[in-house]
Amino acid sequence: MRSRLAYPPSAFANRGPASSRVRAACGLLALLTLLALPALARDKSISAYGPISVGRPNAGFLINARRMPDGKDWVFNVPKHAYATDETIEQLSHCLRRVRAEIPDSARVMLGSLSAKRGGKVAPHDSHRTGRDADVYFFRQPGARWYEAATREDTDLKRTWALLRCFITDADVDFVLIDNAVQGWLEEYALGAGEPRAWVRSLFHDDASTKNRSVVRHAPGHVAHMHVRFVSPRARLLGAQLYERLVREGYIKGGYAALQHRVLRGDTLGGIGRKYHVPIATLKKLNGLVSSQIRVGQRLIIRQPVELRGAKDAVHIPPRRRPPA
Repeated sequence: MRSRLAYPPSAFANRGPASSRVRAACGLLALLTLLALPALARDKSISAYGPISVGRPNAGFLINARRMPDGKDWVFNVPKHAYATDETIEQLSHCLRRVRAEIPDSARVMLGSLSAKRGGKVAPHDSHRTGRDADVYFFRQPGARWYEAATREDTDLKRTWALLRCFITDADVDFVLIDNAVQGWLEEYALGAGEPRAWVRSLFHDDASTKNRSVVRHAPGHVAHMHVRFVSPRARLLGAQLYERLVREGYIKGGYAALQHRVLRGDTLGGIGRKYHVPIATLKKLNGLVSSQIRVGQRLIIRQPVELRGAKDAVHIPPRRRPPA
C-alpha cells in the first residue's frame, strides 16, 4: 500500500548552500527516511524506530521520546519536560550552540517545556504533546529576570535576533510564536543591523498578494520566550506509517465515536457486528443484552474507532527563509 504521506517539491528545493553538517544533512535525511520506511515497517520492535511523533501537537503523542541532554549552552527550567524527537533536539541544540559560539560571553539559554517523556498533555500548554515544540527564552540584559515579561530595555536584542535568525535559516520549522510587541523590537533591530528589508518584512508579516504566511507569528503571552515548532519529518512519517500498530499494541489510545443502528427485518446481531467490525460480545456489553436476540425497531449503540487528529496528515517541509545571496 502506498503511503498517504508526501513531501512537496519545495521540501528539497530552495534551501540554499549549507555551511554545516546539520543543515546539509536535513533534506537528505528526510528523503532517505521516506525511502526507508517500508523496510522499517517490517521490524518487530516499536522501540527500534526511535522517537515517533503521532498526530497534531495539540492532540497527539510522543513514543520512544529522547531526552535532550544537558549542555553547557542551555539550562532547563522544567527538566521533566525535556523530551522531544531526535530532529527537534538536533536542530534546537545546533542553534543554541551557534549563537554562543558566534557571540562570545553569551549567557546560557533558558529552555522551558519541550514535551513530556510519553508525550500527551503538558500543563499548562495546549500543544507540546508530540516532541516538536520548544519554549526558548529570550536573552536578557544583566539583572533582568528571565521569567518576567520582557521590555525593550532589558532584552538583549542582538543575541535574541541571532537565535531567532538561526531557527529561521538553519532549521526546519513550521513557525515561531512571539508577542507582537517583541516582534517589533526584533524587526527594528534586524533592519538596523543591515538585514535586507524585504526579507525581514517577509519574516514578520503575511504577504496578502502571494498568500505567503510569515514564519514569525503573534501569540498573546509570549513576552518572555519564543515558541518554536519544528517539522520533525522523520518522526511524523513513522507515526503515520505505524499508527494502526501503535493503537493495536496499546502505545496510544485511539478515540471512539458513538452511533446508533436501527434494527431492520432480517438483521442479526452477528450480521450487525460484521457490518461495523464490532465483536458480538462488545455489542452485548454496550447495549446491556443478555442474549443475541434483537427486535425490529430496536436501536443499538455502536462504537466506531476514530483516527487521532492529524495521525495521517501529509508532512510538508517549508523552504527555509534564508536572505537573498
